[in-house]
Amino acid sequence: MYYANHIPSRTVLAAIGSMTGAVKAQRALLAAGIAAEVVALAPEQTRRGCAYGVEFSAAVSADARATLRTARIAVSQYIEKDTPS
Repeated sequence: MYYANHIPSRTVLAAIGSMTGAVKAQRALLAAGIAAEVVALAPEQTRRGCAYGVEFSAAVSADARATLRTARIAVSQYIEKDTPS
């Protein structure tokens, strides 16, 4: 759910075990003004084989992590990645 005119060059995936948890995380981030998208993760992408996560711009990573901590959403892993051009 990135804005049409701005696709971040670097994103962060917060791995969360369930779809319900990922949607809860997305809602918390959106309430904090942080654009986030629920994504399905391949089991090999994470250490624990999490199936879902939320993706957001790396530029707001510190704020997003703080928001998820405040909302008491368990994140098993953060994965930074470059977005394709």
